[in-house]
This record gives sequence, structure tokens and C-alpha cells, in this order.
Amino acid sequence: MKIPLAREGYFHILVSLIVLVLFAALRYYAVAFLFLIAALFLVCFFRQPGRRVVYKKGMVLSPADGRIVQIKRVRPGGFFDKEVTRVSIFMSVFNVHVNFAPIEGEITFMEHSQGRYLNALDPKASELNEACAIGFESGGERVLIKQLAGLIARRIKNCVKVSENVNAGDKIGIIMFGSRVDVFIDEGFSLKVELGQKVKAGLTLIGEKT
Repeated sequence: MKIPLAREGYFHILVSLIVLVLFAALRYYAVAFLFLIAALFLVCFFRQPGRRVVYKKGMVLSPADGRIVQIKRVRPGGFFDKEVTRVSIFMSVFNVHVNFAPIEGEITFMEHSQGRYLNALDPKASELNEACAIGFESGGERVLIKQLAGLIARRIKNCVKVSENVNAGDKIGIIMFGSRVDVFIDEGFSLKVELGQKVKAGLTLIGEKT
């Protein structure tokens, strides 16, 4: 059975397999077994399942797999210089970590900010942690997402750029290893999720144009 993998994981998986073979050849079977477990974990972590995205204009889809840990009215500044709703999605190490575009449209804003590495569940993480914010626009509709580094997650990798047009559900990047993604939507959208709900990237409806 072929497991679809994010290309960002190829190097990590290959290294773990090479070390596994070396220790097995030296008959250090216990150590080799540990690297087998590590390789299996990495395959699980970097999986990139195909999703049959159902999207129509006015929808905001979840950009990440995980669980809703906070819903709050905030004023993020920059892309949104007004009060909007922030939906925070926590991704454990067992979730798919590839992130996807929440709407169809043009990427008109991207900003990387240095910061701390607080636990992604910390309410202050959105303001204080290292992050990459990406703004999407389509026919007057605007949605912002913020990929946050965390206590374990120390690397945010993106595969899109400003002025690029994307479809809802297109891959936009990945966070390694376990963190959080915030979605910011304005008052023109009605919220379709609740605190504690599990969501799937490209499948779960976060908000819809009223």
C-alpha cells in the first residue's frame, strides 16, 4: 500500500532508515529497533492524504487537522486592522501537519515574525510565538491564517508566495513537529465550529459568508 508523503519528510525518513540499516548490520538490534520506531513515526507524521475538497465561494475551510482550542475576538493588525474572530486549531504530533488554503483566491499578504516557543496551547502563543501569517483575498472576501511555532515545533515551511493564486484545499506549507494554526475571519462570516471540536483540513467548514 502506497502512503502519500509530504516531500518535506523525505530527508528525515531516509536518514532514520539509513541509521536503522547500519545498526542492524552491526547487530545492535535494540538500537536498530528504536530507529525503526522513529522511521514509522516519521512516516505517520509526514503523511499527506488526498482530500476530496467540496468548496463553494463564501466558505472558509479548515487549513489544518486538529482540535479547536480557542475562539476569541481579537485585533491582529496588519492584514486585519480591525476586530475579527480568531479560531485556534491545535495540532498534536499525531495529526496530519500539512496545511491547506482555506479559500480560493490570491495570496496578498505574507509575514514571518520572530518570537518565542511557548506551548501552542498557551493563550499568549498567538501574540508571542514565532509565526508566519498568510492573507487570502477573493472578490472582497478576506481570510488570514497564522502558522505558529511551538514548544516542540521549531520550523515552519511554506510552499506559496505573495501574488500566487490558490484553490481551496491546495497545500500551502507544513509545521514540524506539532503546533497550532489560527484562522481569522471577519464579521461577514458566520462561525460553523465550536470549542473542542475536531476538524479536518480542507473538509471541515470553519465559517460561511452570511
